[in-house]
Amino acid sequence: MSKVTSSLLTVRRMAFTSPRSWEEVIESLYKATGYKINDPLPWMPQGETREALEKSSMTRDGPFGLMLLGELRSSNIFNHFLPENQFQSRVSQFRIGNINLGAKLYAHTRRTPLMAPPVVIVIELQDKKGVEIVYDVPSTTIGCESEEARKVAEEEIDPKFEALVLSIL
Repeated sequence: MSKVTSSLLTVRRMAFTSPRSWEEVIESLYKATGYKINDPLPWMPQGETREALEKSSMTRDGPFGLMLLGELRSSNIFNHFLPENQFQSRVSQFRIGNINLGAKLYAHTRRTPLMAPPVVIVIELQDKKGVEIVYDVPSTTIGCESEEARKVAEEEIDPKFEALVLSIL
């Protein structure tokens, strides 16, 4: 017989605004995540052994120990549903993570892929007067599954995300 469980989660969402232009913030985010233009996205490490996977992923880490794993330009889809006279802001979703830290979390909960890699969104503000950068604090999403996963996320991932976002403001 099937069993259904339900959980109510409390997530802490961080939102920052910056007067920097969309282009400046996106370029800074690429640099901060070690992304090189024309690198394939989505990206996954290559290898058949733990050592090969670790080595492959370490080549992609940016200066904050995080890498860009995927990007989705949401506005390319959803702006078509806005009225023509409404501001058409650019909105992108970035999957940003660290394969080796993800593996640490996975050791504590097999549900890690449900919430990792974490998502950062960049939203162009009205009349191109800067951007808003939003993300859910990893320890409040990934960490809700186990105390050990929360501790790893809180100590090793949350500070990296905060430093990354502050660097691109």
